[in-house]
Amino acid sequence: MKFPRRIEGSICGTGLLLRRPAPGWQRPTTCTGIGKPRHWSFHTATGRCPRPRSKICLSNGAQFFTVSYPRQHANANAAKLEPSLESSQPVSSKEIDAKNGLPLHEDLDRERERERGNTLSKQDLLDFVGTYNDDDTADFQMRLLKDPYLRGYAAPNGPDLSVSSKKEDSQIPSFEEVTTPNKEERTLLWKLWQAIIRRRRNPLKVEAQYIYHLYCQLPEPRMAYLHSKLRHGLLRSLSYGEKPSAKAMLRYFAVIADVKECGYALLPVEWNMALHLATKHLSVVTEAQVESGLNIWREMEHQANIAANGMTFNILFDSATKAGNFALAEMVYAEMVKRGHSFTRYHHVSLIFFFGLKMESDGVRAAYREMVTAGEIIDNAVLNCVIAAFLRCGEEVEALELYERMKASVENAVHLPAQTDMTQKAVTRVMMMFARVARRHPAMRKEMQAAASLAPDLRTYRILIRHFAINVGRIDKVAKFLNEMRHFQIPVHGGIFLSLFKGFALHGAKAGSDWSPQRLFSVWEAFLQAIDGGADGLYVDTWLALWILRAFEKCGQREMIMDIYEDLRDRWNLPPDRADFMLRFLQGQMKRLGLRIDAGPEPGEAFLSQD
Repeated sequence: MKFPRRIEGSICGTGLLLRRPAPGWQRPTTCTGIGKPRHWSFHTATGRCPRPRSKICLSNGAQFFTVSYPRQHANANAAKLEPSLESSQPVSSKEIDAKNGLPLHEDLDRERERERGNTLSKQDLLDFVGTYNDDDTADFQMRLLKDPYLRGYAAPNGPDLSVSSKKEDSQIPSFEEVTTPNKEERTLLWKLWQAIIRRRRNPLKVEAQYIYHLYCQLPEPRMAYLHSKLRHGLLRSLSYGEKPSAKAMLRYFAVIADVKECGYALLPVEWNMALHLATKHLSVVTEAQVESGLNIWREMEHQANIAANGMTFNILFDSATKAGNFALAEMVYAEMVKRGHSFTRYHHVSLIFFFGLKMESDGVRAAYREMVTAGEIIDNAVLNCVIAAFLRCGEEVEALELYERMKASVENAVHLPAQTDMTQKAVTRVMMMFARVARRHPAMRKEMQAAASLAPDLRTYRILIRHFAINVGRIDKVAKFLNEMRHFQIPVHGGIFLSLFKGFALHGAKAGSDWSPQRLFSVWEAFLQAIDGGADGLYVDTWLALWILRAFEKCGQREMIMDIYEDLRDRWNLPPDRADFMLRFLQGQMKRLGLRIDAGPEPGEAFLSQD
């Protein structure tokens, strides 16, 4: 893919010398006993050519996991003490009823609502998380992080900006003002416009690379042939339905460079998309990406004179939080509050995630309570964020209690369809629309909340399995979650296998351990059946292959590593540079084991040395 050389350095971003990794914390726990083994297998899909099977022959005794369920004690969750405040005010009728053992009016109303239908009130949603501090707010928790003693230092004044929001700036040029194309260019413009329309209807039918290829065939300056509607449609098609990646970022920034060279204005949503791609094009957010986002924000407000909206601040806050720069995240939060931007669903979830990384469980509860009281619709995406935050804070008991409430809320809904990235974005927009309607019409809120799914999904089990397999090493808990995945008919995903193999690589040992070689063979066989059966979201990449080889090395299976490598090489589709990287990794691994291998003629091919 060829890109113009005039992409400005201010958009591509710069790197910082100081990098602050996000703090990590693990709670040590102990494993329970071993119960009766159970089998787990995947049925191969019909109608597909069988892939080569593994060279490892498993015995009849090779099983997946030994499942044991720890006993539930009545005193497992100690009741939390809440401070009682003395008051000189007159005693209300509610307190008199409580002292006499009579039910309160709110409890009676809540019971009547439950009898009418299976709807959840705000108090029911608040009960999902548990107890709260009555006078606690997310803003107070933010100020407490900045100043633990609440000294109350005044914040400095922000810059005084003069922002222009003229509508006519984004409507230039019109259809009559563009460069008159010839017959060939007119045909190319027609193909480009039709491709943009088809991608807007269904992003899966037309790829963004095809649209960019049509755009690059126009003679320079290309933007002179596009009127304003076609220009905005082009930018939207390059970003809509596209997962953030380095290629997507370069395509988008190349078109942005053409727009800026012609002197045309960008819409705020286009600036936000550039900011989103600059900070999220890698799987791990670093300080360099955060600095790139700050440069785009500075250019957006100081050069383009376009004010940052709430989505801009949410992208900056989320990227700073994931990069571990909590001081910058607090500054972005303070600037957003100062400008008076209202919180949306994105802001509330990002705030819950922020307090989880700070390991402040009280802040997590306060942020969740503010989200409920603000009238936002709660679904499993929000509850998954709360579970991840609790696990990060070390409160496994609270996280598992929330997970049990999620299961109990959908006893009748057993089959739940799997969601992709596009459907998840659509569901998020629907939840935001429901919240806006519920604020205008409070009587409709119960129906809106009832439409939201609170059941555990694939993301829930990925969070739980990753924590108990990698951080804790509880294989009995992992087996329990895998059994419940089958109960809810949630399909297997590559992230589940990655957590399992990583758990064997970290906690595996020889025979007699919970992470034994026999269980590793069972997981490996299930992995081959799933990938040969065409499971969605499952493929062999370098990251997964590395942890598979490390798992077999950790469990002392040195004689099988070459066979495992050949099975992986038959099933991966890696570029030559990645295949050579895997070969170098295998050579280093075999050298540690006292063996030597030679490279073959094809990329990634290896043979045991006869020396």
